[in-house]
Amino acid sequence: MLGSINQEGFLKNLDRKGFNIPKSLGELYANSIDAGATVITTYNGTNEHMLIDNGRGMNRLDITNMFDFYRANHVGDESIGISGMGAKASLKKLSLNRECSILTKKQDEDGFKVIVPWDKMVEHNKYEGMVICEKMTDDDMSIFKTHLDAHGTIIIIPYSESLDFELTNQFTNSIEILNPTERIDCVFSKFKQVVFKYTSRDKIIDQLDMYDFFGGEKRDYYTGIDSNVIKIYKTNRGYDYVLDKNDTHLSIQRSGPGWGKEPTEYHHHMTKQCVGSFKINVAVRAHNDYFNPEKPKCPTVYSKLYGYDAGFFDNTAVQREHLAKPYLVRNGHTIGKFNLETIKFNAGRGGGKSCLQALKTRAEIEYSTPSNHENIYDEIFSIQENKNQLNDESVPKQIIRLIEYCIKQHSNNVWDYFTGRIEEIETQEIERKEKVRLAVIEQHEKEQQAKIEKEEEERRKKIEHEKEERLKAEADEKVKLELEKQHLKTMTKTQQQAYIEKKKTLKEEEERVRIVEEERVRIEEEERVRIKEEERLRIEEEERLRIEEEERVRVENEERLWIDEQERLREEEEERLREEKIKLDRYFDGLSPTDTINDKLLKLSKFMKEHYQTVYTVEIYEKIIYKLATTIENST
Repeated sequence: MLGSINQEGFLKNLDRKGFNIPKSLGELYANSIDAGATVITTYNGTNEHMLIDNGRGMNRLDITNMFDFYRANHVGDESIGISGMGAKASLKKLSLNRECSILTKKQDEDGFKVIVPWDKMVEHNKYEGMVICEKMTDDDMSIFKTHLDAHGTIIIIPYSESLDFELTNQFTNSIEILNPTERIDCVFSKFKQVVFKYTSRDKIIDQLDMYDFFGGEKRDYYTGIDSNVIKIYKTNRGYDYVLDKNDTHLSIQRSGPGWGKEPTEYHHHMTKQCVGSFKINVAVRAHNDYFNPEKPKCPTVYSKLYGYDAGFFDNTAVQREHLAKPYLVRNGHTIGKFNLETIKFNAGRGGGKSCLQALKTRAEIEYSTPSNHENIYDEIFSIQENKNQLNDESVPKQIIRLIEYCIKQHSNNVWDYFTGRIEEIETQEIERKEKVRLAVIEQHEKEQQAKIEKEEEERRKKIEHEKEERLKAEADEKVKLELEKQHLKTMTKTQQQAYIEKKKTLKEEEERVRIVEEERVRIEEEERVRIKEEERLRIEEEERLRIEEEERVRVENEERLWIDEQERLREEEEERLREEKIKLDRYFDGLSPTDTINDKLLKLSKFMKEHYQTVYTVEIYEKIIYKLATTIENST
């Protein structure tokens, strides 16, 4: 019979599974979550590191299964684990090939101590039969009871500077970690029921703050979170992926030898078998630094992080580029991110709308699946063996283009909300000013009407008074005439003639006085009309000056905002150029006079892959090529 496993090659292959220190830590934390832990405590000591969880713990059979390679220990569960090899590779990596141990106990069962002698395994090139499992001693149980009650697991790893540094960064300085998929607070943020604690020589953290972009309330986002359901249909040639939304069915369909760029109507959803679905969640976090709905102004290029993001990240260009990409969340575990085809990080410099689409509109692809080797979701998304990485280059183009479609649709909706809100506020402001203007006019008209009514009342009273005076004068005149008649009867003709002449003179004087008085009243009335007209003209002039002043202030504000925007763009351009210079300096600092041309070209290729995945300016490439050519020329 033939067939065997070379254990030396098997052990060496563990170091090639893609597990760095943060990924290895994530693997062990994931196992704790799969075990039902609600509190995971990390102890970062001077002699050892401990990962302590209050999960279900393990009995002898569980431990045996754990150290069997490629045994899927969570078949049928919606767990994080898949391949059954992550814990072993992680312990080997974190222990630096030294002996580590595990204390574990299930409720109402015996506790066990597991010794994993990586040093002896590597020395003897042997894995099978090397892991030791024995019941806890009293001393072991005392250590266990110090940290846990009736059940749970404690992993004890020998101290190393590299693990000390990583744990310190993860819990006290994670803001400087560039890649979110290597941060505990990002990778496990969907597990709201789990509390991550940390204890070190000089720091105690009772609960690690977790970063979950999509974990807010509806009010935390412009237009809320757009959740798009993608259904998976089995066909003879593979799978079709259909966006099922608002009674429409859209998919990226074949176009010649390849696939179409935009989704079109899908007509086979009634005849094909639906074998599953996943979600594409899309949203833009709201913050007044970016767009204030109460004082709206269309955003321009604003590449910096703001609000919620700014509390978790250091605002470097590398971090912003990582965050701009869509992330994959499998069973609540954030695994990795996708590179899109047409939406690129640098496109965010193309204007306000481009910046919104490329940088501010975030997306996550989310699905839940039983953990086994055959599930279609992990096959479709090319989940790697170590379960905390994905190969995004193998993800079907139909899915990538549906993600881009969802991002574009949502960013367009948010931009429409911005412009609609601006129009709404402008309309409200125009209406408010019009109401104020009409109120001023109405108040002035009321005042004028009251003044007119008062004048009319005074005129009426005056007329009545004059009438009363006239009637009284007529009565007095009547009495006087009667007295005069009686008096005339006693006069001689000469006296009568003189009296009549005198009376005539008095009457003429009274008539003259009346005419003068009427003229005075007429002049006063004309003066009143003139003053009223001047008042009307004064109000019209004040309204004209007010409108001119508002227009002047508006123009000054627009000029000031334009100047501020130009200054901000200048500062961003200076920051971008500084970052480009740092990248170039790092590359050229890495060149050695002893490097061959091939060495230089390999370093250039690596540099391009790390820093220039997206399109940069021609000037940058010219600088690189010129400096490289100069370096090669000098070395030869």
